[in-house]
Amino acid sequence: MARTLALSPLVPLLCTFLLLSSASGQEPTVTLLSGQTYRGLLNSNLTINASIDATGNGSSLTAEWTLGHTKLSINSNEKYTVMNEVNPSTADGYASLTILELVEADAIDYTLTVVDSSNRETSVTATVEVQVPPAILLSPTNTTDIILSTVQLSCSSRGWPAPNITWLKDGAEILCSDAISISTFRGERQTVSTLVIGELKLENAGSYQCNASNELIIGRSVLSDTALITVLRGGANRITITETDYTHVRVSVLNFTSTVKFDESVYTCMAVNNISNVLDTPETKAVFLRIQVPANVTPISPSPSFGVEGQSIVLTFSITQDDPLVNTSNIRWTFRGPAGLLDITESSDSRYELSSNRRSLAISHLLTSSDEGYYTVYATNEAGTQNASIQLMVEGPPKVYQVPEDLNVLENSTAFFRCLAIGDPTPDHAWYYNDQRIVSEEEGGGDKYSIGGPGIDYGSLRIRRTRFEDRGEYTCVYNNSIKTLPLSATLGVQGNE
Repeated sequence: MARTLALSPLVPLLCTFLLLSSASGQEPTVTLLSGQTYRGLLNSNLTINASIDATGNGSSLTAEWTLGHTKLSINSNEKYTVMNEVNPSTADGYASLTILELVEADAIDYTLTVVDSSNRETSVTATVEVQVPPAILLSPTNTTDIILSTVQLSCSSRGWPAPNITWLKDGAEILCSDAISISTFRGERQTVSTLVIGELKLENAGSYQCNASNELIIGRSVLSDTALITVLRGGANRITITETDYTHVRVSVLNFTSTVKFDESVYTCMAVNNISNVLDTPETKAVFLRIQVPANVTPISPSPSFGVEGQSIVLTFSITQDDPLVNTSNIRWTFRGPAGLLDITESSDSRYELSSNRRSLAISHLLTSSDEGYYTVYATNEAGTQNASIQLMVEGPPKVYQVPEDLNVLENSTAFFRCLAIGDPTPDHAWYYNDQRIVSEEEGGGDKYSIGGPGIDYGSLRIRRTRFEDRGEYTCVYNNSIKTLPLSATLGVQGNE
């Protein structure tokens, strides 16, 4: 008969099977019913099922679920449900673990260990993957430019698996051509795509969107905001001619109020007057106007970008529309963080690795304390220096600053446990007594228990009017999206003589 167990918040998920066989037999056999990999959609429930063959294995078995490498991480009876069913006549059955309302942090290994009465042990491990529907992080933006200019649109999306990105113009999919190129960088959970129109034409005007989808999540695509490209014919009101007459001299000046790359050409001045014979060759003077364009430095990675402590991240910029081309040696990276300004290009820190073209920076073994800040790229050519920045935020598990210590107190006194952990994102915290969550005075649970709020006693537990029945294990649990951290101590209560 199946039953649901109320889970201990601070001990392994434990279920015991009573088997009727008394022979010695072999160690129990445990098999995952759906293979080693289990996939579930974000915010849905996921069940891991295992069959157990315990024929001839003594009088009892214990089956224990553990999360990751610790038995103390499955810690909330609102998060997990364990069920088991055993057939006494055949001495076989199953064990199941249901994870409720999946979040990305649930994507780890779950191990079922079965031990018989002779201490023979068998384990199987299931890997959980959490599918995350795509979400748009960066939408393309409106652009206005003149004919023959280069236009670039960028889009980024996050999900798992990393989304595929396609581009649409006026609702129809855009395919690469000689005039339009699409480059895509696909990481583990994030995709960045850039659309470049090399020589803008009137027919390129319209509405542009990117569409992000997961190949494993059918029908869950998402569209970005719409970006409008407006194409100007150029030239009007920007180019003027002024003439000044002197005695036998006329000075003519061709003025450009705001040069663009489209203006690059050969310009010829021709001098004629009413005395010249129509057959005479007019006096001309030609000059070539070269337009130098500073680089357009654009973040491809979103800002802010989010990394996880201990893992790696890649930050990427595009450098386009540069004429003359920016030499790789003239691309410089800097980082402004807690310690001030650092020139990454000249840094000897092995955690930094620049790509060969210096458009991307890989940072390994991220640290929340020192890697958060602004990463800036400077690109220099003869036309000047341009720059752009990406803000990096590093999320990490709770870090322990104070561990609760075992206490022994007299009856009818006050016990005080200190416990402090800090993380980013800021972790939630709660206290448990013998695996039951404590409802504190601050939560309306009476004045027996008080949990410290912001200040010097943050996270501490105060137990008033201690009694002999208050003996046991007290555990503070800090939890954020990266990790759950339980810290335990024991309270002893002695009677007054």
